[in-house]
Amino acid sequence: GIFSFSYVPIRLISIFGIMVSMLSLGYLLYTVVLIMIFGVPFAGYGTIVSLIVMLFGILFFVLGILGQYLAQIYEEVKARPNFVVTRKIGIKDTDEHSVDKV
Repeated sequence: GIFSFSYVPIRLISIFGIMVSMLSLGYLLYTVVLIMIFGVPFAGYGTIVSLIVMLFGILFFVLGILGQYLAQIYEEVKARPNFVVTRKIGIKDTDEHSVDKV
């Protein structure tokens, strides 16, 4: 039920991807600073971890974008008529074939 009526989870995936990418970029910078100050504790750990996490963040972001495109396509495929929107919002139609005149 949560996923059926809302596209918020799809947007949250994109936001999560951006946050993970930013956190991994921060960790990468932190690792570079530690290497400059203290030297290399063991080779490759910080770089590999931060790059893998950054790639997963980018992956989540791209999946969120694809999900948003699919959600828009799904809305178009439903082919809901415009008069439902007109009745709900209360927009007055000036056309002689208006729903209010039927």
